[in-house]
Formats: sequence, structure tokens, C-alpha cells
Amino acid sequence: MGFVEDDEPERAKMIYKRAYSYGINFLRWKSGRFAESLDGDFEKFEMTLRTEFGRKDVPILFWTAMAWGSYVNLSRDDPEAISQIPKIESMVKYVVELDEGYFYGSGVMFLGVLLSARPKLFGGDPEKGKEYFERCIKISGGKYLLPYVFYARYYAVQVQDRQLYEQLLNYVIESHVEVLEGAELLNVIAKRKAEKFKTMVEEFF
Repeated sequence: MGFVEDDEPERAKMIYKRAYSYGINFLRWKSGRFAESLDGDFEKFEMTLRTEFGRKDVPILFWTAMAWGSYVNLSRDDPEAISQIPKIESMVKYVVELDEGYFYGSGVMFLGVLLSARPKLFGGDPEKGKEYFERCIKISGGKYLLPYVFYARYYAVQVQDRQLYEQLLNYVIESHVEVLEGAELLNVIAKRKAEKFKTMVEEFF
């Protein structure tokens, strides 16, 4: 996300695919029932997810879902990839239920992306996505900068709110990366993305 996606999206897509494959294979190994549910219907997948895994599994569930969702986000012209969104969303929602604050609330942020990036016709819900972005911001006390960037890129663009878009990006650009200890690199990435998106305002609006 930080060093490949913007300049080499096809390469990033393959890295994300490799990452989520590692995660899925581990989850398959850990639970035969989960392995069987992957190719089944959504209801079976969700039920198995919730009965086979718990709070101790949050890291593997979270990073698998993040990689999987990021792969799909770069594969919007692939119907098979898009069809996996409900399972990805279910996995992230379960992570949030188990530990909302994990990794600075990034699961909450990711739900914001999932709901804001898609038009309502395709299952999106920008206003609900907005709620998730604001919830993520609240979790870190406004110190985690990535949710501001994705809030701008996905929600503000989707609803065509240019003023909000620029306001969110300016906040990130003007913030210090050291504001959240332990997340300095993520905040550097956020600032770099914010600067890039700031130059694309005419393209989006």
C-alpha cells in the first residue's frame, strides 16, 4: 500500500493476492470446516467463521481480510473477485466485533472503504461508510492519519463533496507524523497519499 500500489498497481495486486493466499491457507489448516466453507454459500461461510475463530485469531483474520480486500479493490473489472466482497466484509465486521481498536481501528476504517467505494446500486452505503471513518478517527483521538485520507478518497469523492475532500487532505498534510507513537510510518504514508490526492482534485471533481 505504501510503496507499490500507487505506481505499480498490477504488481501490488499480485502481492496482495500472495498475502491473502498465505492467510487463507493458514486458516484452512487451522480449521477444516472453514476450508470447506470457503467455496460454499455466504451463510455457511459466516457461520463457520464465527464458530471456528475467536479473539485470539484477530491478527490473522484482520490481515487476511485486508490483503484480500485490497486485492479486490484493484480488481474491480473482475466479476469473480468482486463476488468475494460479502465474505471479506463479514470477516472484517467480525474482527471489529472482537476487537474494534485493533491496529488503531483499521478494521473500522476498512469497512468505511468497503461501503464508500461502491455505488448504492452495487451494495455501497456511503453514509454508513462515513460513520465508520469517523468512528475510526475517534478510536485514535484523531492521531491516525490514514482514515482521513481514505475518508476523502472514497466517501468525499463518492458523494462529490469537494470541500470535505480538501479539508480532510489538508488536515493530514499539516499534521505531524509523530502525533501517534508507533504509527509514524503509517502516518508518513498517509501524508504522501494525501499530497498525491490533493493534486488529483480536478480529476475527481
